[in-house]
Amino acid sequence: MRAVLTGFAVSALLALATGGAGPAGPLRPGREAGTELPARLAAVWSAPADVHPEVYQTGPYAFTGDTAVLPGAGGSGVELHDPRTGAVRGAVPALPGYVITDVGFSAGLLILGHQAADRRGDRFIAGYDPRTGAPRWRTAIPASLAGAPHASVSGATTMITPGAVVVLSTDRRDLTGFASSTGRSLWRRPLEPGCSAQIDSGAVVAIMRGCDGKPAEVAALDPATGLTLWRREVPRGGGSEGSSLVTAADGTMFVAANGSSFFAAPDGRWSGELHAETTSTFGAYGDVVAVGSTEGRGERAVAVLRGIGRASGKVLWTRRDTPAFNLGYRDVMLAGEGLFAGQTNWPRVPGGWPLPYFVTVVDPRDGTTRSLPVPAGDNGTELIGLYGDVLFVRHETPTGPRVTAYRPAPASSPPGPAEVPASAPGPAELGGVSPSSWPDACSLVSPGDLTALGRGYRAYPRERRLGGVVFPHPVVCDLVAPTDRRPPVSLSVQWVAASVREAMTLFDDALAGQRADQWPVKRLAPGLYQVAGPSIRLTPDTALIRWGPVIARLTVHGDVPGMKKIAPIVLANMRARLPP
Repeated sequence: MRAVLTGFAVSALLALATGGAGPAGPLRPGREAGTELPARLAAVWSAPADVHPEVYQTGPYAFTGDTAVLPGAGGSGVELHDPRTGAVRGAVPALPGYVITDVGFSAGLLILGHQAADRRGDRFIAGYDPRTGAPRWRTAIPASLAGAPHASVSGATTMITPGAVVVLSTDRRDLTGFASSTGRSLWRRPLEPGCSAQIDSGAVVAIMRGCDGKPAEVAALDPATGLTLWRREVPRGGGSEGSSLVTAADGTMFVAANGSSFFAAPDGRWSGELHAETTSTFGAYGDVVAVGSTEGRGERAVAVLRGIGRASGKVLWTRRDTPAFNLGYRDVMLAGEGLFAGQTNWPRVPGGWPLPYFVTVVDPRDGTTRSLPVPAGDNGTELIGLYGDVLFVRHETPTGPRVTAYRPAPASSPPGPAEVPASAPGPAELGGVSPSSWPDACSLVSPGDLTALGRGYRAYPRERRLGGVVFPHPVVCDLVAPTDRRPPVSLSVQWVAASVREAMTLFDDALAGQRADQWPVKRLAPGLYQVAGPSIRLTPDTALIRWGPVIARLTVHGDVPGMKKIAPIVLANMRARLPP
């Protein structure tokens, strides 16, 4: 895991989660106090989404209770959707030669950041009606000043705060504040030369500065005036020397520098030492801030999620071995009504297992977690937003990338129009399917099936657990020859869906995700596809196989011709031994 989170990456996703300080929305409030965590994700609506979110930017996605902003057809401009139904209510076209890089809500308006398509030219910000897309104002960003760029400044270049839009100049030498309601320039403040800086924003603009020979310090600026609200040195501790600055919507900051890690309240009060030098995820809801970290090293490393009181800085609850930790900008714990949500990071076997993308939801009151599958493969799928209790997931499909809105639902609630009823009761982590419905992986390929590769193979059963779910049979099987001159073989039961239709959707979307990543995909037979294997070279020594509701993955490591001989045998075994 990385030593610390990257501040600008987290703030981008926090903006997506909350939608900034936009108009109050008609979406009903989320999960009520005292209710249990959801048991499944019910699809509400889906729309095309051609543009991949960039790590440095919030656009072209943003969500409030009144508007869901998605990229327009062909990635041009943005469309304004009703978040309840997905219906398009308005649009903002992209100007010729420009792309939309930042999206947010402030002072009751939709704010868009536009930049020349070559990413080097002119920039401007503009305000629009959040329901119709009608323009309200437009302001050009001052061009770069003379001199070389200030390369030691990291962070988003456009920060949409509740009352102002703060822009980092193209040369990264100064910050400028603009009124969200009119676009009028309010203030301009130079950054100190010769110092490195990390910049983030919420209700305040946060700057962590490091100058040679001086301790790191953190300051909070008023977005409306540019004036310093407070400034503090970061005390030296004994942890990692990495640095991170993360700002929640209300201005609460997570700070890591000089071997120390703290929370700073919006008024500058600091919590006690958090000892979270290996922090990998962060989220804030009400009075609770969730911090994920790793304790120990190597095989003894344990993922830990803690809930910390904003006001007291005390640990309210601790959960170990939770899977809701991930790397990269897409893996922030988003905060909705009554829950945190983040991408699930299972301890995966080589080649990936299980196949679906998972979202883990966390109860901020006590840290209880539940991991829920999404009917899409992990490749190209990401949780990009959460507002209220509606999650927005971008995923690949055979017809192109889409964003699907999901509402967490209890197991007993009726299925939505886009769902298939579950065929058997079972844990939420398996989509309601009983663990006993998963076949023994070693029954689908035996040493006798590998005679085309040679004799003497022995089967070694593996994985029997997914989080807290225990399978009665091994769901991963490795077969190893007595000599290293023959390739090892691995077969995993990737998923057992609640229906054939659900399995077909997952299978097709998983293949689409591989194609979107420009990985090799080739149809060998109905329900049998050659795909990239687990090696760094993406050798196509692997087959993805579906029969009925069961999806399996076969890898003949490094031996493509051998895989093509064994894969049809596995498919024949599945047809003979599993129900259609």
